[in-house]
Amino acid sequence: MGMEFILDGIVTIFMAVLIVYCIVLNNRLKKFRSAQSEMAKIVTELNEATAHAQQSISALRQSVGDEEARLTGLLEKSRKMADELSVITDVGANLADRIEKGLLPGKETPQGVEDAETDESEGHDEELLENLRNIR
Repeated sequence: MGMEFILDGIVTIFMAVLIVYCIVLNNRLKKFRSAQSEMAKIVTELNEATAHAQQSISALRQSVGDEEARLTGLLEKSRKMADELSVITDVGANLADRIEKGLLPGKETPQGVEDAETDESEGHDEELLENLRNIR
């Protein structure tokens, strides 16, 4: 009877250790399942954030394309205006020179030279005016 009692005691101790081990293992499995659930939520949120980022990138690309087209148009318009202003400046300078020649006393030139210069500058003015009309 003593030996059976010792054997029953050892089996009881092993059973108690086994029960405690099962409880600890069960708690760890619960934590793992909880962590797995949280991880699934995180993955879902990450997928949503990625989709939102892709939409934002597409919208940004569209905006950049629109702005690039707008700026290209403005740049082209600015170039045309600069060309037009250059022509206007050239015509104005030429006119100022012609007016100055006509208004300054003491600058008398021979009739033939003056007529040649006038014809030459008028031809140049006409060319500049024609270029100005073409730009518009």
